[in-house]
Amino acid sequence: MKSTAGMAFAAILVAILLVPTAHADEGRTATLDVAAAEPGKAQGEALQPRVKDELVKMHAHFKRFAKKRIASLNRNHLHSRSRMKVEQMPNGHWRARYHEYATNTERCRVRKKSSKQVPYTGTMILEERVYESVAETRTECRTGDFSVVERKPNYVIFRFQNGSWK
Repeated sequence: MKSTAGMAFAAILVAILLVPTAHADEGRTATLDVAAAEPGKAQGEALQPRVKDELVKMHAHFKRFAKKRIASLNRNHLHSRSRMKVEQMPNGHWRARYHEYATNTERCRVRKKSSKQVPYTGTMILEERVYESVAETRTECRTGDFSVVERKPNYVIFRFQNGSWK
């Protein structure tokens, strides 16, 4: 005894295979619209909101992690504002430079994975900015007006493992 789904599949397959040959002698082809069956409540509808809610929750968790991570990167950068690079140029002027990750430019994306060890991965795209000030003395350039001279995109991929982002 065949199942209803099996019989429907066979009927569609026969219709697809026979429709073009039915009009072959007339020089035209026919199209057949086939609707895909939606999964029942037991398969898809009951699971979909839970998966979506988990993903939304993990995205919010990753956004909080990203903000903390950017603050840490800014604090610990080799050429952060507190450890800016100051050098004398050949013309006698002084140039001060520092790097900073812009806090309002990050974009986060979280994806669910099929792995049990790493159920989620998070991608953070942020912008590193290089600021520069030029003045006649060393102290003036450290306290002068800084302007952005370079923007670098950074892509960082993290994994969610053992309850935290790594």
